[in-house]
Amino acid sequence: MTAETNFPKVQMQPLVADLALRIWAQQRQFPKSPASVDGFGTVSLCGAACVAAAAIEIHQDRNSRDQFVHKLGETKAFSLVENAFLTSGMSPDDCRKILIFNDGFADQSSRNLGVGALLESHR
Repeated sequence: MTAETNFPKVQMQPLVADLALRIWAQQRQFPKSPASVDGFGTVSLCGAACVAAAAIEIHQDRNSRDQFVHKLGETKAFSLVENAFLTSGMSPDDCRKILIFNDGFADQSSRNLGVGALLESHR
């Protein structure tokens, strides 16, 4: 899969994409959906979860985003990501498209480049 030729068609506000890209870039791991937790308890988000976290922060506040990340790390429940899309006025279908795109990469390095490029394209 090459990121340039397989971008999913999704709608994303530039402000959400910008913050999602910053959240994505600050991570050390680039997990498959929806999230992973390392040995130190640090939660890393998939691409769709980064978009959801960004939307939560923009439409609510940073504390709500932090609560979302913590709960997602505990439960790994993709429904939390989908619900965040829905409550932020974004399409759950777009959420699933980003998830499929994210999980289509075989390794973290490719996933990092592909999802980063997807988010960059919506800024």
